[in-house]
Amino acid sequence: MILAGWMTVAVTLAPVWGIAFPVMRPLRFDAYWLLLMVPLVIGISVTYKAINLEDLSMLPRESMLMASQIVVFMVVAAAIIFAMTQVM
Repeated sequence: MILAGWMTVAVTLAPVWGIAFPVMRPLRFDAYWLLLMVPLVIGISVTYKAINLEDLSMLPRESMLMASQIVVFMVVAAAIIFAMTQVM
């Protein structure tokens, strides 16, 4: 209850104090937002393989193989879509 009250005060007085909350001023990822795909794909592949593998000693190899397959497929799909839009 007390924490919620302090958060309300902090958010209300943030423009006065000059505090930049992440919600008010989000980070800019314009230049490298596609690079954020790599950790996302790695996390998805590690989670998927951890659930489906019986022997977890194969987890690093299998998850990296799956992550590279996903990234390669996405790059190929983006290249095909880019080529199709340039032709039409």
